[in-house]
Amino acid sequence: MEIEWRVGRKDIMKFLGASDWGTVRFLKGEGLPVRYLPNRKPVLVPYEATEWLIAYDLLKKSQNPPITHP
Repeated sequence: MEIEWRVGRKDIMKFLGASDWGTVRFLKGEGLPVRYLPNRKPVLVPYEATEWLIAYDLLKKSQNPPITHP
């Protein structure tokens, strides 16, 4: 199995649908698995990021249940 990688800020932002690097930095602070190559280019493995995003979404939904009106 070949592992697909997203290398560089633009490619990572495109994969995540982010318009700026600040969004990626925020998610990285929350635990998004961004790694760095020896030349300091950021690298993201899409299947890991997808699993993380799903888990993050479920966690946030469980912490903030939807508001229901009686």
